[in-house]
Amino acid sequence: MKTHIILALLAIGIAATSTVSAQSTASHDVTIAVTAIDEIVVSGNVTLTINSITLSETASATYGITTNAVARKIAASLDSDYSPTLTLEVAVAAPTTSGTSAGTVTLSSAAQDVVTGISSVAASGLAIDYTATALPTTLASTSETRTVTYTITS
Repeated sequence: MKTHIILALLAIGIAATSTVSAQSTASHDVTIAVTAIDEIVVSGNVTLTINSITLSETASATYGITTNAVARKIAASLDSDYSPTLTLEVAVAAPTTSGTSAGTVTLSSAAQDVVTGISSVAASGLAIDYTATALPTTLASTSETRTVTYTITS
């Protein structure tokens, strides 16, 4: 019987010792890695219908931009050129806190800067203003659709 009591007390002592030596805190490393963010979103499709004596029409869209980099610019291009009697111009607003608009730019299949000097910004609802112009020699019922691509580059 004495042996059982001694063994029981010994077991309780070992359990108490291991509980006391257990750690009450633990730690590990958490790494946050930020990669370059260059995102641009353009809203909706635009239709320009020329039906007046001025042979031009305007329409608007908006865009949003997020970048955490410096010295960025937005370039715009068409997937293919319009016929020689049609012209599409664009004026893209720069974010109010970063960048400079290039003003009115005639679009073509060659990329052209429309906003420059962009650094670390998140903005939305920025204006894109289009103006389509037709020469008097443009045939009635002419309709051409092109894709305008906006790209953030360094």
